[in-house]
Amino acid sequence: RRAVHAMAARYDDDPTVEAIQVMAGGCYGEMSICANETDAAAWEQAGYTDDRFINTVKQIIDIYLEEEHQWEDGSTSHGFRHTPVVLQLGSGLYGHTAAVIRPVVEYAMSKYGLRVWLKYNGLGAGYDMGWLYPEYSTVTRLGYEPAGTSPELMSKPGEYVKLALSHHASYLC
Repeated sequence: RRAVHAMAARYDDDPTVEAIQVMAGGCYGEMSICANETDAAAWEQAGYTDDRFINTVKQIIDIYLEEEHQWEDGSTSHGFRHTPVVLQLGSGLYGHTAAVIRPVVEYAMSKYGLRVWLKYNGLGAGYDMGWLYPEYSTVTRLGYEPAGTSPELMSKPGEYVKLALSHHASYLC
């Protein structure tokens, strides 16, 4: 919270900043853990479940967007009041993508609407996120990021751009 609020104090009214990436886990900010194959057992031993992961991500979103927080010493700070945040969707704790993405997206959209942009880092990875675009393209901005630099993506990037456009993506990273 302290780090996020310090960023908000510095960048929230900066006209050169269009949006802020939410760090909701993952090595690069995706809503997932980095090494599911090797680290899932440790997360599980710590008591994490999909539900706990979902609730944690919801709390992180709230910290990024909260209007005001009062600290123990009586001082206050706030999250991003004017600058939208980008929630980079991912597979959650155990790779249960749909099980964690839907409830988090529903929460963020019902509470914050256009203040949260959605991005899926997985274009071309074989997981169909096409359902997200018809449901939320009228509520917020939706974007894609390619799933790495696979030979298929590198050999026909136009096909992936067409796929993103067919889903009515607002942006493509």
